[in-house]
Amino acid sequence: MKNLLKAIQIFTAVIVSAGVIIHLVSTKAKAEYATDYHNHYLSEQISQQSRQQAKAEWIAENGEFQREPTAEELDYLNQWTANKQLLNNKEKP
Repeated sequence: MKNLLKAIQIFTAVIVSAGVIIHLVSTKAKAEYATDYHNHYLSEQISQQSRQQAKAEWIAENGEFQREPTAEELDYLNQWTANKQLLNNKEKP
């Protein structure tokens, strides 16, 4: 009985060790690729490039600064805000 228990313990230790080794090897293999998952500096660089591109698109479409809204647009925005506020007030208990 003791030999069987010892064999089960050894077998369990070998299986756990193999699982740990496989996990470590696969993690190292994934880390060799330059992706934003493993390299936060790359993610930051991608975000910065995206912001620069979005800013350039905004300037190309709308100019450097946002224009003043027209009277019609202001009326629409005020009406929409009032309606939204009424909905929010109704939802509160």
